[in-house]
Amino acid sequence: MLIPLLLWVRPALHLIPGHEDLVKIARQRNPHKRLTVSEDVARCIPALCLPATYWMTGNTLHVDGGENVVG
Repeated sequence: MLIPLLLWVRPALHLIPGHEDLVKIARQRNPHKRLTVSEDVARCIPALCLPATYWMTGNTLHVDGGENVVG
């Protein structure tokens, strides 16, 4: 299961009160100083399809540019 921490600003995000602060904090916490975009997550999918990953089951992979580690 791939779980991006926070995808780049989508229309639904604008419905959350204080979303500007959430975006600002997420950018500050991320080592790359940007938000995760859907393309970041998409680039990880082919790697999980390799035969060498057959033993990976039931894992949660953080696709967030390292934010989970340092945040």
